[in-house]
Amino acid sequence: VGRSIIERTGATASLVFGCYKEYGADIPRDIARLLVMSILSDTRNMKINVTETDRTAYDALLKIAEIEDVNALYQGMSEAAASYGDMTDEEIFRSDCKEYEAGGRRFCVASVYAFGEGKVREMTDRMYRVMADTYDVFGLDLMFAKINNRTENGDENMMYMAAFGDGAETVLENTFHNFDGHRYFIFRENISRKTAIIPAITAALEDI
Repeated sequence: VGRSIIERTGATASLVFGCYKEYGADIPRDIARLLVMSILSDTRNMKINVTETDRTAYDALLKIAEIEDVNALYQGMSEAAASYGDMTDEEIFRSDCKEYEAGGRRFCVASVYAFGEGKVREMTDRMYRVMADTYDVFGLDLMFAKINNRTENGDENMMYMAAFGDGAETVLENTFHNFDGHRYFIFRENISRKTAIIPAITAALEDI
C-alpha cells in the first residue's frame, strides 16, 4: 500500500507507523503506546535488529505516547511475558513446541521464556520434569526444551536447554559442547530454534 511497506524493519509496528504517516493520519496516544510496546518487544528494547526505519518510528511514537520510563515498561512487559499466568507447566511446554524428524528419529523442541537466570534455571527444571512425565504421551524419540532469558543483564547467561530421551543429552553435548554435567546446556546468547538448533540437531541425528 505504499513505500513504507517495502522498507526493511525489525518491528512490524514500524510499518504501521509508516502507514499512518503516509496517509497523514493522526496517531492517538493509546495507539502510540501500543506501537511503542510492539517495537520494544520485537527489538528487545531497541537492542537487536534495529533499522533506521525502526528508530524513526520509535522516536516519533515516544513523543506521542508520553511514556516516562521506557526501561521500566520493557521490564514489566518481559516479566509478564515470562509469567505464563495460570498455565500449567505442560501447557507452557506445549505453547510453543514444534516436532521434527531426522535420521529416522522423531523429536520436538519447545521454546519458553523466563526473566533472570535464576528463573531460567527453575524453568529448565520444570520443563525437564514435563518431558519426563509426558515422554510416553508424546511418543517421540527425543525431547528438547530451550529457555530464553528475557533480562537485559549482560552478565547473565541468556539461554538454557534441557534434553530427555535415549541419547538426547549426547546429541546436544556433541553439538554444542556446553553441558554442565548435570542437566543444563548453557548458552551466553539466545540462539534461534529455526536457524541454529534444528539444523544442528538434524545434522547430528543424520550422522548417527
